[in-house]
Amino acid sequence: MNIAIFMDCYPPMKNGVISSALMLKRGLEARGHKVVVVSVNVEGKEIKETEDTLLFPQISLDFGSKQGFGYALINRKKLINFLNKHNTQLIHIHTEFPVGKAGIKAAKKLGIPYVATSHTLWEQYSNYSFLLKIKPLVRTYLKNVYKKAEILILPSLKLMDYYRKLLGENKRIEVVPNPMDTELFLPMSENEIIKHREKLGIARDAIVINCTGRVGPEKRVIETFFAMAKALKKSTNAFALIVGDGPELEKLKKIAEKEGLSSRVIFTGFVNWEEIKLYYGISDIYVTASTSEIDGLTPIEAALCGNAIVVRRDLAFSDKLEPGKSGFFADTDEELADYLIKLIEDRKLLESFKKFSPQVGRKRSIPLHAEKMEAVYIEAISSGR
Repeated sequence: MNIAIFMDCYPPMKNGVISSALMLKRGLEARGHKVVVVSVNVEGKEIKETEDTLLFPQISLDFGSKQGFGYALINRKKLINFLNKHNTQLIHIHTEFPVGKAGIKAAKKLGIPYVATSHTLWEQYSNYSFLLKIKPLVRTYLKNVYKKAEILILPSLKLMDYYRKLLGENKRIEVVPNPMDTELFLPMSENEIIKHREKLGIARDAIVINCTGRVGPEKRVIETFFAMAKALKKSTNAFALIVGDGPELEKLKKIAEKEGLSSRVIFTGFVNWEEIKLYYGISDIYVTASTSEIDGLTPIEAALCGNAIVVRRDLAFSDKLEPGKSGFFADTDEELADYLIKLIEDRKLLESFKKFSPQVGRKRSIPLHAEKMEAVYIEAISSGR
């Protein structure tokens, strides 16, 4: 098959949509399919187009997310020529904005089907734009994007009820969990851990808790930090890593200072994709209080690297850990802190969790994801208009 993937974000940006889409591309190509990407160039970090990528310029509309989002300036003639050149048979949109909508129009123009993956529950991101606070507007917009998709793909069960109410019982929906590059994220050797910890001023025998991802309010990073802070106050040999950038970063730094923890909290800021695994590798525990995830990948990345996992109980995390074997589900923020303290105080339990965690992470793989998506594409093309 010849497939075109559309998304309104692209490296060097880092988020789950980009990771999932590009891993899907790799998996499909390994199965003999031809896959091209239509996306955007991030302002100030332009990437050169290649034979299989078409990148449009954009007007920056970041809304304080510090991720480089914008409004893509689509050249429709260039887009159609690109898709025709590659004999595109199916379009897969991963975002709902200008590039995604351009994919819908292109599918109609070319008379080919499109499928769509919803990665985000936008009603939980209202802090970035007042428009997202108007629920009827958001729902009408999403309905218009997805109603004509041959198949709507959801990365977890968390979104099923939402879209059943939005699109009706007859809408064709498939749940296909996001892929994970299980070979990229592996536990580090003891020598590597010591080396990278020394660079950050962390003792080799210290316990390191990390929170990795966008440092934004929708991720409940303030709540996560206070749970980490309680744990740090219980042990002088514990450190916290806040890996990532976002609108809450400066606020977190001030809170750390106010709590008297500045010397034991490391804020990395933006980290290149290739370096993320180093921070997982030197950590012992991954934690988040987020309840806005749809199919968060960071807990799986951390698990593959040998981290114990402590998260708020949420459908998005249902397959990210095995309670009592690789981590804990917390029902409250207070319980989140209690579990962190429990693992800090019981080193034997922590080590057993760290040893078991990679087994949970390996349940996902790029080949398996690509195989499942291939079946969805075949059905979409066979029944497509």
